[in-house]
Amino acid sequence: DQHTVNAREHLLIEVLAGVHCVLVETHDTQPVASQQAIVQNLQARLLLGEGATLQHLRIAKPGAADRIAHHLHARLGRGSHYAQALVASGSGYHLQRSVIELHAERAVAHSAGLLLAADSVLEHQVRISHGAAQTSSTIEDLALARGAARAVVHAHTRIAPGAAGAEVRQRLVGIPTGGQP
Repeated sequence: DQHTVNAREHLLIEVLAGVHCVLVETHDTQPVASQQAIVQNLQARLLLGEGATLQHLRIAKPGAADRIAHHLHARLGRGSHYAQALVASGSGYHLQRSVIELHAERAVAHSAGLLLAADSVLEHQVRISHGAAQTSSTIEDLALARGAARAVVHAHTRIAPGAAGAEVRQRLVGIPTGGQP
């Protein structure tokens, strides 16, 4: 008899001006996957003060039948730095969405993802908005898929009028490792 566990979670992290922080976030539902399917909707909000630094390692390893949606919204202050590294595997439904706002001068954001999908679904969406001068962003994703997997990467960067000197870099790579992903 298979049961479903539903979870809706909210998280707010504020990194104060000048503080340097490392955050390791893990989601591993594999141990209960054989007994219960997980339905999880995570809403995380990150606020970085002036000159703050946040290095964020995210690991999401759901069970095969799990349905996971993680929504991250980061707002960076003047001169702050945010670096996110995501390692994620697929499941019945798996969405990782990041919205990063660079609306203060000299804010810098880096997003890197390693996506592993084997006969599963995995989608990574990254949306970065440059709203101030001298901002910089990088999005890099590598998707490795096999079998009948569906791996999708969406990268969107917007540079607003007045965001002089904004620097943007995107690199997205998908590699089939077997089957017909």
